[in-house]
Order: sequence, then C-alpha cells, then structure tokens
Amino acid sequence: MEQYYILQLLRKPEKCNVSFEEIAERAYKTIMLFQKLPKEFRPTYLCANRKKDCKLMEWNYQNFYDILKKNDNHTEEKVFEDLGYTFDCFSSLNNSISCGYSMLVGITNTKLVNSFIMRLSYNIEYFDEATSKQIKELFEESVKIFEPYFGCVYNSLLRSSKKYNTNDDETMPTAVHWLNYWSKDMIGNIGEQKIKRLSKIYKELEYKEGFLKLQDIAIDSKNPKDVEYKAEVEKFLLQ
Repeated sequence: MEQYYILQLLRKPEKCNVSFEEIAERAYKTIMLFQKLPKEFRPTYLCANRKKDCKLMEWNYQNFYDILKKNDNHTEEKVFEDLGYTFDCFSSLNNSISCGYSMLVGITNTKLVNSFIMRLSYNIEYFDEATSKQIKELFEESVKIFEPYFGCVYNSLLRSSKKYNTNDDETMPTAVHWLNYWSKDMIGNIGEQKIKRLSKIYKELEYKEGFLKLQDIAIDSKNPKDVEYKAEVEKFLLQ
C-alpha cells in the first residue's frame, strides 16, 4: 500500500454573529497558500459528481466568495445556517498525481467543528529535504491564517488506531504525528514542561509556540526507526 500525507486543521465553531465576509476571507486566504505548490498539485478543478463535469476554478476572491455562498447546507425547504459552507476541489484529472482539498467553514453549531483538509498526492517526494521543508512551511502558514485549535500533517499508514485526532471534548490529541499544532489549552493539558523535556531527549524534535515537529524529513512508514521513534514520542506525551 502506498503512503501519502494528509494535512488537517480543526477550528472551533464560530460565534453566531460572525459575518460571511469574515468566513470567506479566511477560507480564501488559507486555500490560496497552496498555489505555491508545483502546478500539478495546486487547487485547480471544482469537484463534481462525474469527472467529465469537473470545471476549472477561476481563482479570484469574488468567484470563490460566490461559490462558497452557494454551497450552504440546505434542503429544498430549509437552509441550516449553523452547519456552515463547503468547498471542495482538486489539483489534477490524473488520479495518480492529484491532491484533494476540502473545506467546511462557517459552522456555529457547538457540536461540530470547522475544518480544512488537504490530501497530498502519492507522487510527492515526501522524503526529500526541500519538499519536507515546503510542506512544513505551508502547514505553519495555514495554521496562522485558519487559526485552528488543532492541526497535523500525518502519514496515511501511521494514523492513530483511534478514529479521531482529538478526544471528544477537544482538550487532548489522541496521537502525535510528523507535524503537529496544539492550542494553548491542549498544551496545558499535555504539559508544556513535558514537551520541553522531550525536546532535550530527542535533538531532532522541535517545539515552538504550539508547533511540534518530530524531525526535518517526513516520517516514513516503511522505515522501522521512524515508526519506533514516533511511537516513543506518542507514549511519552500522551500516556
């Protein structure tokens, strides 16, 4: 089975008085970061039920705004304003190189969360130093714009056996991945001093202002040392 990476950001429900303009602007700025990627990995096509119906996205703010506004959660009779808006796109009609992008934003329902998820391509050279650096930089930039309480970049074959990446009340992560972002509340529950002690044990580990990076190069699920290292860090921090 081939390994690939997924970037995930989770943001708490918005306040009920949040404007659609604020929601759309944050979402647009977030997804536009990924135009920095090589052309074949950039968000390019709008999703449709059939591949032949997929259309090229015209990237400007007004067009994004209009599409997002139409993609509210509704039935023929009612619009569910507390369930927010969706936006889905992908990078290539060639499945072997395509990256997928999915946003759920503007949620005010306290039982749900806003999210941005990018499924990276199988064909990205994850274990190349320059590529790993670019993914890390995009992750950090997207966190600063989307302002999540939790974020991670995880290997598809090394995801925690638990279904979610945070516990039910969103106060603790359930796994540690190659790249991580935790809110101040999560850091407090894990124990910041514990994290700082860990960074002295493992010199390759880097922690700063909520961001935890296990190592410079992406974790390789086919490398036993990487897998063991990830498990050791996870056990130290979360058990």
